[in-house]
Amino acid sequence: ESLTEGQRGAALFSCILTFSIFVALCILWWWHVYLVLTAQTTIDYYTFRERRQEAAKRGETYRNPYDLGPVKNWQEVFDETGRYWWFMWALPRLAPHRGTGLYFTDKHSAVPVSLGGSSMTRGL
Repeated sequence: ESLTEGQRGAALFSCILTFSIFVALCILWWWHVYLVLTAQTTIDYYTFRERRQEAAKRGETYRNPYDLGPVKNWQEVFDETGRYWWFMWALPRLAPHRGTGLYFTDKHSAVPVSLGGSSMTRGL
């Protein structure tokens, strides 16, 4: 039994809509993976972008002070360390997370830096 013209149109519309939503979600997912791997929030991304541009005008290079490297950033965000960190981050946790979410370690110090209520005031 063949589909009517309206059913084919509805099926095509559904496929296009589903694919469009899938692409949008993939872009959003990759954006957030990038932010985690570089230890940034969205606000930090734009702030650091401006600082990188200003530093480039002076012939300098600006580095994010909270970027500990992709692996350490991932472990810091998801609070998973140990042998199976790459697998355990996606599983439910039985133990509480360490820290309060208000202090972060920068790459120049082992002492956590307070946010002071805003990601814009990370001691920069």
